[in-house]
Formats: sequence, C-alpha cells, structure tokens
Amino acid sequence: MSDKAGIWSATARWDDAKAMATLLDPLPSNIATNIKDGHKEHQSFSGLRHDGDAAYWVSGDPIEVQIWTFRPCSEVEAAIMWALLRQGETDRKMTIARALKLYRDATGREAEYLQ
Repeated sequence: MSDKAGIWSATARWDDAKAMATLLDPLPSNIATNIKDGHKEHQSFSGLRHDGDAAYWVSGDPIEVQIWTFRPCSEVEAAIMWALLRQGETDRKMTIARALKLYRDATGREAEYLQ
C-alpha cells in the first residue's frame, strides 16, 4: 500500500501468515482489527471502512480476503460509496472498472488504478 492518490487492491489467503502480515500491517490498526474480527465471526463478510484520508473496501471469505484502498477519500465520500454499493446490489465483488466508477460517482474525481 502507499500514500499515493489512487485506487489499489491486494489479496491474501488466511492460511498464509506472511501474506496476511504484508496485507494487514500497513493498514490503520482499527481497520486491521475489524478485518480479523470479521473473519473470526463470519464465513464471508464485506464492508467499507474509513480512516484518515482513505476508504477501505474489504471482502473476505473462508479462504482469502481482498482489500481495496481508495485515496483520497473523505468520510462523507466514503459514506456515499457505501450507499452506492448497497443500492440494489447483491454481488459485492469489486473489479477495477467497478472501483473506478464507484470512486468517480462518489467523489466527482477520476482516479487511477495503481499496482
């Protein structure tokens, strides 16, 4: 992860401790704790969290977790993103195209997908 403006994603398997540390360690501690708790409490989970100048879309299942980071993103913009994600959506899988559109619709700004 980075402090650069843009959107990026990363995925790790729950059974790969090194990959999970690489994925979770750069995150704000409250976000990392939410992810770990979500995995303990639910087979599958997803949600959007905001901290500082970034929003984090998290989707986990029994095998892996994927995190999408959107930066910059205000708390209000994150709330708009969450509302857009919940509007009639049954499939919460994120794709690059969906992430770019979501960010543009919520913030009015274009973003670049960073790898």
